[in-house]
Amino acid sequence: MRFQYLFLTLGATLSAAAQDRGQCYSIGQMYPSTDRVSGRSECCPDGTEYNGNICEALPTCFNPDEYFDTVDRVCRAKKDCGDGNYFYIRERKCKPIPPCLDDEFFDGQYCVRKPQCQDGYYFEKTGCVPKPRCEDDEWFDGRNCVEKPQDCGAGKHWDFKANQCVPNPPCDADSYWTGTGCAKRPRCRNPHHFFDGVDCVPCPNPDEYWNGNALMRKEVLKRVPNDNNECRYTNDANPEMEYDDTVLAMENKGKDDMTDEVRKALAKCKEECEKDKEKLKKECQEQKIELGDKCLREKEELRRQCTENEERQNKQCEDQKSDMRNKCQEEKNELRRQCAEDAKEESKACEDRVKVIQEQLTECRDKNLQDTRWVSNPGLLGTEVKAKAVAFSPKNERMAVGELSPQRVVVWDMKTRQPLAGWETGAGAGMPMSVALSPDGTKVLCGTYEGAVKMWDVSTSSEQIFQEPKGRVSRVNRVAFSPDGRQVAAGLADGKVLIWDVSTNTQITTQGHSGAVQALEFSPTSGKLVSGSKDKTIRFWDPRTGRKDNEISHPGGGLNAIAFSPDGKSLASGSDDSSVRVWNAETLAQRRLLPAHTGPINDLAFSADGRQLASVSDDGTLRIWSLADDYVLSSHQQRKAEAVAFSPDGKYLASVVALEGLLLWTRN
Repeated sequence: MRFQYLFLTLGATLSAAAQDRGQCYSIGQMYPSTDRVSGRSECCPDGTEYNGNICEALPTCFNPDEYFDTVDRVCRAKKDCGDGNYFYIRERKCKPIPPCLDDEFFDGQYCVRKPQCQDGYYFEKTGCVPKPRCEDDEWFDGRNCVEKPQDCGAGKHWDFKANQCVPNPPCDADSYWTGTGCAKRPRCRNPHHFFDGVDCVPCPNPDEYWNGNALMRKEVLKRVPNDNNECRYTNDANPEMEYDDTVLAMENKGKDDMTDEVRKALAKCKEECEKDKEKLKKECQEQKIELGDKCLREKEELRRQCTENEERQNKQCEDQKSDMRNKCQEEKNELRRQCAEDAKEESKACEDRVKVIQEQLTECRDKNLQDTRWVSNPGLLGTEVKAKAVAFSPKNERMAVGELSPQRVVVWDMKTRQPLAGWETGAGAGMPMSVALSPDGTKVLCGTYEGAVKMWDVSTSSEQIFQEPKGRVSRVNRVAFSPDGRQVAAGLADGKVLIWDVSTNTQITTQGHSGAVQALEFSPTSGKLVSGSKDKTIRFWDPRTGRKDNEISHPGGGLNAIAFSPDGKSLASGSDDSSVRVWNAETLAQRRLLPAHTGPINDLAFSADGRQLASVSDDGTLRIWSLADDYVLSSHQQRKAEAVAFSPDGKYLASVVALEGLLLWTRN
C-alpha cells in the first residue's frame, strides 16, 4: 500500500511538472487525465510517451549527440549550440543554460535535484563517484584531498568555511564525533571492548563499565544467580543491569513493563493470528486448485476451437490449391501449345535462313577455291632438288633448302630463282634435318642427322659452329632463330632443347623433354621458345634463362610439328593421331580441332596473312585450310610429305616429299 501511494504521488508530481512547462511536445506524450471533472489530458515525463496504458521510455539513441524524434520516429543529430547554450529537445532549438540551485545540477535539458550519494561516494558533475583515499595529513573537502590546516586538539575541529577551529557539536548518547559530523556509534564484537571514537578497545579499569556512551564506575555489586543458574554481578541501584564475572562492558537487558493480562492478550492474539494464517493458507490453496482447473478447461476449449478453425482453414486452403492447380495446368497447356506453334514457325524460318546461308557459303567457297587453288610447278627452279628440309626468310624472298645429294644447304633468290650460296654440312655431320633463315635473311642455320648445329653468313659464307658432331651427341630434328636473330635453338632426338647466344656462342641448357623433340618455334611477339615432343607435351621456355614457363599436356599422340601465326596469338600443333589443333597462345586454351589427315602430321605452316594453314602428313597429302571456317581450300595427293613452308609474299608454297624432293606450288 505504501509503494502504491508513493507511485501515485510520483506520477502526480511528474504530471504537474509537465503541465507547468506547457503543452506536451509530442502527441505521444499525452494521456487521459485522472481528473474526471476537468477532463484534461496530461503529459508523460520528458523522455517517455503514452503507449495506451502507461508512460514508457522512448527508444535510446546510441550516439549521445543524437536525440529521438517522436514525429518521424528516428534518431536525429542535435544542433551545435555553442558555449553557454544547449539544444532543447522539446522545442528543437538552442537555449541558454539556466542557473541551477546549490542542490541541483543541469542534466542537459533541465535543472534536477542532486542525488543522495551513499557512504564513500560524493556528487561530481552529473552523478555519484567514489571518494578518493586521502593521506593521514589530508582532508577531503567535498571535491579534493587537501592538507589539514592544523590540529585543533580534543573537542574541536577545523571549520573550512569559518577558516578556524570550532568546538565539536554535541552528539546523542549512541553517537560520536567523526571529525566532520556525528555518526552512530558502532557496537564492538568483543563484549570486553568499547568504542572510543576511533576503534574498539578494552575498558581501562575493571571497576568501570560502558553504558553505551561513556565509561561508568561500578557501584555496590553483589553476586546473584540468573535464570540460567549463572552467577552475575548486579547493581543494587540498577537491578536491571547485569554483568558476568569478566565482562567489563554493561549489557542492558531492559525492563519488562508488561502485566500478565497483557501477556495473555498478546499470546491469544498470536494464537488467533496463527489460526487466521492457516485459514488463509487453506483458502489460497483451494483458490489455486480452482483457478488451475478453470484454466485447464479454458485451454481445452481454446484448443478445440483452434482445431476446428484449423480444419476449416485447411479445407479452404486445399480447395484453393486445387483450383490453382487446375488453372495452372490450363495455363501451362496453353503456353505449351503457343510455344509449339512459335517453335514450328521459328524452325521453319531458321531452316530458310540456314538454307540461304549455306547457298551463300557454297558460293563463297567456290569463289575462294578459284582464288586460292595451288598447283605444283616442278620446273620452277630449272632443276630437280632432292631435299629434306625447306624454310623461307620472313622478310625477303629467300629460300633455304637442306639437300640430300650432296648433303648441303643452299639459299635461293626467289626473285631470280637462282641459288645465292651453298655449304656442305661437313665431314661426319650427316644430312641436313632442319634449316632456318634469320629474320633479315642474311644467315642460315642448319641441324644435321649426326648432331651438328652450324650457321653461315649468306654474303660472306663465314661459318659459326654451335655444336660439333662429336662424342655422344644426338640427332638434331629442328632448329630455329629468335625474332631478333640474337639467339638460335635446337631440338634433339634425346629430348634436349639447347639455346645459344649468337654473339658469344654461349649455350643455355633447358630441362628438355622425356621424348624426342620433333618441333621447335620462337613466338614472333613474346620471344618465348616453344618445343613439341614425342612425350605428348608442348613446353614454353624463357630463352634468356632456360627456365620452363608453361606446359600443355597434348591430348593426342606425340607431337611432330608446331607453328605460330604471324601475329603470335595462335599456335598450331600436329601429332601422331592425324589431327591438327589450334591453341590460344596466351591462355593456352584449345580453339579448334581439325581432323586433318589419316596419318601422322609431319609439318605445319601459316600463310603470311594468318588466314591459311598448310599441313603435310604420312598419308601422302598436302592440305591447305581456311581458318575462317575450318574447311579445306585444296588437297593434293603425293608420297609421304615431310616439310612445308609459305613464302612471306604468299606467291609460293614449298613442300618436301620423300623420294621426290622439293616441290614448289604457285596459285592458279
